[in-house]
Amino acid sequence: MQRAICRVVTCLLVIPAGSAAAQAVEHTVTISAKVDGKSYQASGPGSCKHFGQNPDFPTWMAHYSNPEESALRLDLTYGRNKGSADRLSLTLGTGDASHELNSLIPGKGTGTVTMKPAGPGGRFEVKGKNAKGAKIEVSIACATFQQIEAEGG
Repeated sequence: MQRAICRVVTCLLVIPAGSAAAQAVEHTVTISAKVDGKSYQASGPGSCKHFGQNPDFPTWMAHYSNPEESALRLDLTYGRNKGSADRLSLTLGTGDASHELNSLIPGKGTGTVTMKPAGPGGRFEVKGKNAKGAKIEVSIACATFQQIEAEGG
């Protein structure tokens, strides 16, 4: 029997590869992170996206990985739900270690996000604890957000 496992970060939206929205746009992403008191910093090209077509469930994503410049890797998906709890999925790589906060999967850590818009971009402030109880604080500044619209509108 085969099983399909789907991570929240990769299953939120499927866009046909040929569409204009599928083209990756590089933006400057600046990260300041603290895991159990140890600080990490990184800045460089990354991607920040906003899926805002549904006012009852706007979703933001941020990605950073630049192995030539930093051991820090980041994937964030954050959705605000009208009338229910926000959804958070954060994977933060710090060299050989990986730290996860995921409000959708019990036992994968908990956290909160504050999204502060600023011109064409904004800043995420993430605070939480991973499954092992390590305190995680991450600030992610996106110079701009790529606006993603649904196909056909």
